[in-house]
Amino acid sequence: MAGRSRSLIAALFAEQVAVRADRPAVRCEERQLTYVQLDRESDLVASRLAERGVGDGDVVGISLRRSELCAVAWLAVAKVNGICLWLDPDYPADRLALMVEDAAPAAALTAADADADEATRNLISALPTLAVDRTHGAAGPLSPDAPRPLAPRPTAPPESAAYVIYTSGSTGRPKGTILTSTGLRSLLDTAVQGFGAGPDSRVLQFTSMSFDVAFLEMAMALLLGGSLIVVTGERRVADTAFLELLTEHRVTHAALPPAFLELLPEDGPLPAGLTIMTGADKVPLGMAGRWARRARIVTCYGLTEATVNSTLWDYDARWEGTVAPLGTEDPGTTVRLLDEALRPVAPGQPGELYIGGDGLARGYLHRPALTAQRFVADPFAGPGARMYRTGDRAVRHEDGVLEFLGRTDGQLKIRGHRIEPTDVESVLLRHPAVAQAVVTAREDTAGSAQLAAFVVAAEGTEIDAQELRRYVSRTLPAYMVPSVLVPVAALATLPSGKLDRRAVHPAPTGPLRAEPDEDALRRLLSDVLGCGVGDLRDGLDFVALGGHSLSAMRLAAAIRRQFGCEPAIRDIFAARSVRGLLHSLSRSAPDRPRPGERGSGPLLLSYEQERLWVLEALSGGGTLYHVPWAWQVDGDLDTEALRGALEDLAANHDILRTRFPSVHGTPVQDILPPGRFALDYAAVATGEREAPAAAEAAARESFDLEARPPWRARVFT
Repeated sequence: MAGRSRSLIAALFAEQVAVRADRPAVRCEERQLTYVQLDRESDLVASRLAERGVGDGDVVGISLRRSELCAVAWLAVAKVNGICLWLDPDYPADRLALMVEDAAPAAALTAADADADEATRNLISALPTLAVDRTHGAAGPLSPDAPRPLAPRPTAPPESAAYVIYTSGSTGRPKGTILTSTGLRSLLDTAVQGFGAGPDSRVLQFTSMSFDVAFLEMAMALLLGGSLIVVTGERRVADTAFLELLTEHRVTHAALPPAFLELLPEDGPLPAGLTIMTGADKVPLGMAGRWARRARIVTCYGLTEATVNSTLWDYDARWEGTVAPLGTEDPGTTVRLLDEALRPVAPGQPGELYIGGDGLARGYLHRPALTAQRFVADPFAGPGARMYRTGDRAVRHEDGVLEFLGRTDGQLKIRGHRIEPTDVESVLLRHPAVAQAVVTAREDTAGSAQLAAFVVAAEGTEIDAQELRRYVSRTLPAYMVPSVLVPVAALATLPSGKLDRRAVHPAPTGPLRAEPDEDALRRLLSDVLGCGVGDLRDGLDFVALGGHSLSAMRLAAAIRRQFGCEPAIRDIFAARSVRGLLHSLSRSAPDRPRPGERGSGPLLLSYEQERLWVLEALSGGGTLYHVPWAWQVDGDLDTEALRGALEDLAANHDILRTRFPSVHGTPVQDILPPGRFALDYAAVATGEREAPAAAEAAARESFDLEARPPWRARVFT
């Protein structure tokens, strides 16, 4: 008979319900649940699980799209002390089948109107399934046949398993990591001390539920008394509308991956006091610095095996380098840099990074040998203490900050996901046309890591790249499907006869210039996807060619820059030919001027300049983006000398002599030579009392971007 206890998650949530009963707990679009409502709805689902015999240590699969129902299901499983297993409806059915076979869920929670493919629906329906419905609208997922509320239960020990997350495995099968509640309090300490979260926080739920950061998002909101703001799948697009959503809901904390931040318009609206947590991949220092002007930026480093996060770094412009460092340890976490004999390295010397502390996972489900290999005894702590061997190399600086140096093994990290190359290779090698395969990482034109596969055809066969991608996507999730797939005649080998992985790193794709036509769009697709132009002759399947949501955003941004118009993200995924995608563009491409060297004619605007130009045009000459500066000068001022100084300044800086006319409807940069530039300058005699009002009126004057550069100087005497 199943045990009758609740997990620490449920106990901490109950504490918040007692003090924040009618405060909003979770919001998704127009639907909202207070703490009392969320408690009642999760109680009812938990009681249905209990009636099915689900209890202590039982795995419960959750197959739900991102909505307020995810919080209900998460808490319901915690209330019966079960183990959450998120079964992403977008994962390939074959991958889900391996996870279900390995974890053996006792039950599954799903939506009555689940829109997964038929194979996935059949897989879920084969389990004892409970439907979580919104039958009472905004009140939540009440069901007409809801049983009695769950009776009070004692809290289970923190060593009880809370959830299992599957990641890439070196054997070709995903491995499940079992996380307990032991590290939960340390994680909440990190949220409070590191991120500044608390009862008034409004935390964005952005991350995929099958990724461990989603656990942090929900815990940081619902276990600290804040509000969880859920972003539905169709709203997770890097555009101004996304930033408007953050502002509308006054979001205070958002975990956003670096690749997504790179695509967001930096001039869009942001809520006051926003903290952006970013990591899971290299964080370019320049990008972090740009966002740090308007929000608090905290870079994060962590692994699934150590309960989400282990180190933090608050952006500091004094850091020297191109990539943000790992930072310093979280509360309750220890980090050691050791050599191959598990001896501490000398100060300032590189070593392999080992993590210890409260947040360590129990280990890998049904993988005792792998658990023993990665979770080793900690000789520097007390009896029974363990540490996790990360495989990452790092160095600690004098100020205690850790810097990432690379991997000690062949594991890859793509868009925040750790991938074992052999996991992907094993799937490729099952295809009858593939004799050999090597999977590695390369950088695309945006500097982001892509998964690349090099394959040798079996004798008497040919490699069809699109068909091979479709084959892989039936087994592996989208982030593990190679974006670049290159048929080669042979692969280099070492003297030992083993494949030489270092010999297959391709160079990044070069820059692309295109005219607004079908051939140009085909070349643009080839550049973004890393495929051959020939792969796009017979049709277009963006996902089969290695595309994903972030590459779709990059493609949309590239089309906007090249053609002056932009497709909807859904049109990119839906298009079945290049011609069809071209027809879906919001308007026909104008006769756009080509980029050229300085002095060869008008130059195209940067992405940020173009956004501001459009907003200025839409505002009809408003002052929203004006930046007025005013100084009070004591003593005599030679106004003509000041004019001369400003003119000399403009003569030495092209941007101060740049106006922005429109050519065939497309804005360009027209840099005026010093001889043609006339400074917009005036010295106006006003009394001391009238000067502030005159300065305020001058600040409200609009600019004519086509006629003159957007800056001026006024002196009031």
